[in-house]
Amino acid sequence: MQKFFTNIRGLITSKSSYAMIIIITAFVLIYLITKLLAPTFNIYASLVQFYASLLGHSFELLSGWVGFDTTYTQSLYQLSNAEVTFSILSKLAIKFYFIAFAILFVFPRKLLKSLLAFLLASLALYIVGMLRFFIDFSRAENVIYLYLPIVYSARYLVLYFLIRYKISLHPVINQFIQKIDLKIRPKFQFSLMTLIAILIMLFSVIGFMDWFMIVQSQAVVDFLSKWIMWYAEIILKTLGYDAYVTGYQINIDNYWVYLGTPCLGAGLMALFAILIWIIRSPWINKVIYIVIGLNIIIFANSVRIVAILLHIYENQIPGHLIEDYHNMSNNYFYVLVFLMIIVYVRWFHSIEFMKLKDGNN
Repeated sequence: MQKFFTNIRGLITSKSSYAMIIIITAFVLIYLITKLLAPTFNIYASLVQFYASLLGHSFELLSGWVGFDTTYTQSLYQLSNAEVTFSILSKLAIKFYFIAFAILFVFPRKLLKSLLAFLLASLALYIVGMLRFFIDFSRAENVIYLYLPIVYSARYLVLYFLIRYKISLHPVINQFIQKIDLKIRPKFQFSLMTLIAILIMLFSVIGFMDWFMIVQSQAVVDFLSKWIMWYAEIILKTLGYDAYVTGYQINIDNYWVYLGTPCLGAGLMALFAILIWIIRSPWINKVIYIVIGLNIIIFANSVRIVAILLHIYENQIPGHLIEDYHNMSNNYFYVLVFLMIIVYVRWFHSIEFMKLKDGNN
């Protein structure tokens, strides 16, 4: 235990950690400033309207070339054909453009190359957005559940390559990543960035489990939903809010958050358990940590729901923007699980829960 805290203290006092702290602080400040200015100038709504119009009209044109008879209604933000009509507002994933911009232009270097990287990333996200609409129009559930998770993985891969590019420009950050590599390579047999890439690719597997496999067991869905909502209701009542649960929905006055099956986190929990199990360590450590970790994930999911509902309630967020806040919160959820894996590799796996008896006992 003492060694663990000594290592943590060493990381905190190193120059590379100071740089990481400054970068994280800059991200937080950008977020707070953007949140402050956005309501005044209606920045976010204007960007959403512009991007929706661009993507909607582009898809209308492209779909006509490939034989789809699709119409985009700008006033309703709807794409439609003879069989399907849906709003594209909850499918824009505009947050990825903001994240890509922040990655490249917080402490920027080589501005022209970074600008080119941002334009290429924007083009990739734009193409992925178009593919998303083709999937929605396919109407075949097996196609949707197979390819929609791949679309989500593709978006995160765009950010992954931007992060790798940014790391290559900053020697201090590069050295920090190398220090982490030295710690995790003996356990995982691959580098930190490779681990992140694997996790991103496994988003497809997570999506398939959340949207298809878990749906096959209503008992599991009900059990996880009640557990998560129970935590969320307790937290809100502890904070003084008159919250109540109705089915899969938690409410404060006229504001609510609905807990859909994909939001249960079953796929992420399964991924967490698999990653812990493949680490070289005693089986008892794996079992104990998996049990602890699954409880933390469920509680974190409840905290996430509480945060979303309070944000909606306090700021009276319009209904069509709720989906984007919900999706943004997923990123912090993934970071939590990733950090839990690092904690296991760095510390928990070496705890001696069972000592072998020697011949003298």
